Amino acid sequence: MENNKPIKSFKAGAVRASIFANTLDNGHGRNNTMYRVVIDRRYKDRDGNWKSTNGFSKTELPAAIVVMQKAFEYLAMKGEDTAENGRPSEDDIYEG
Repeated sequence: MENNKPIKSFKAGAVRASIFANTLDNGHGRNNTMYRVVIDRRYKDRDGNWKSTNGFSKTELPAAIVVMQKAFEYLAMKGEDTAENGRPSEDDIYEG
């Protein structure tokens, strides 16, 4: 699944988008990097413990949209760098 640490995170209030990179062997001697974006919201429970959820209220949706847009922009720009430095192209970005 995804690596333990995200390669990049974007935060708006309590809402966060974290990008994880996974390197996969394509079976032809070349590795492909697939990216996965995880969206969550951090909050404290009644006991003061930090928790996270992937559910958002109507008022939290604008923050979720902002962090998702930032994650998309980061991945799209990363794809444009491929020709110069061998990083994955936009077609290699996994959005599932």
